[in-house]
Amino acid sequence: MALMIRLFLMLLLAFALILFVVAFVVTRIENAQDAANHALRNHALKHDDFKHDTLKHRSASEKPRNVAVVVFSRSGNTGVLADHIAETLDADVHELVANDYQIGMVGWINALSDARNDFADISPNHIDVSHYDTVYLGSPIWLYSPAPPIWQFAKK
Repeated sequence: MALMIRLFLMLLLAFALILFVVAFVVTRIENAQDAANHALRNHALKHDDFKHDTLKHRSASEKPRNVAVVVFSRSGNTGVLADHIAETLDADVHELVANDYQIGMVGWINALSDARNDFADISPNHIDVSHYDTVYLGSPIWLYSPAPPIWQFAKK
């Protein structure tokens, strides 16, 4: 009996160690992605490297923008894509922030446990998109579903 308990505890410890290693590796990858995407997004904003020569960019006074991109991006991958779409379409970008899902192990665990939910505490709480003709929604996919912050936005 004591041997069975010892074996069970060893398996439990091995499982916990494997979970910790997986969480550590995933969060390290996310941190690297976040840093690279943050640098990429800042570089594009400062130097307009993503502008295509064939696009004619209008100022707000020439023609009001009628396209918006609303995006939630945890590690920045979806945000880079949203910036590219906005640049191509001369659209406004509205970024949703969800503090529960910040980069790091705690944020990753929260994201994993909430992945199938449709509620999230987001900021801003409301974005008026009534004056846009087209609104693109951008979200990472968590367990085969859009992330909770984009669901929360869509509900409002």
